[in-house]
Amino acid sequence: MFSESFPNQIEHRRRPIRPLANIRPARGSVPPSARSAAASFRFNLQEFRDLCGTRQALECYAAGLAAERQVPARLALLHQALAGMRRALATADGPLLAPAQFEIFLQADLAFHHAIIALADNRWLAEEVSNLGIVHRVVAIALLQGPLPPVAALRPVVRDHQEIYDAIARGDAPAARAAMAGHLASYDD
Repeated sequence: MFSESFPNQIEHRRRPIRPLANIRPARGSVPPSARSAAASFRFNLQEFRDLCGTRQALECYAAGLAAERQVPARLALLHQALAGMRRALATADGPLLAPAQFEIFLQADLAFHHAIIALADNRWLAEEVSNLGIVHRVVAIALLQGPLPPVAALRPVVRDHQEIYDAIARGDAPAARAAMAGHLASYDD
């Protein structure tokens, strides 16, 4: 069906995305380095919606696979990421998280999504999500271009993650896909 030269006919580009691990917001806003990283993506509204749709397709599929292919050690990673998000929110002493706590929250959020990709146990999916840097791109564009989001806006994010976790933990693939779809739809608004 495929000729031996087929792999050579496909152009494959890797576009590394700067990890968000070094982003350190200060004084209630995102630092210039994070803003420039987010701005460097240069998406118009339609392109951003397309990016969100691609992320939704991949991550909803991954959530369903994660529910079907549970690995207890990897499920523990998902639980740890969710607990990290909760701990970060618990430190809030006002309407905003401190910049360092927002960074912890953001890293736990990213860890949660990456743990789902790992739980899906599909190397092709993991490779493409990594190559596209799609999780980091959407987060950078959606969250890092303005002031820090208020704690009240982050609580529903934790609830969404809890629903996703619960569906995966009980092995309910349709519910995991639906919960992930609902969560990711909020980025497209």
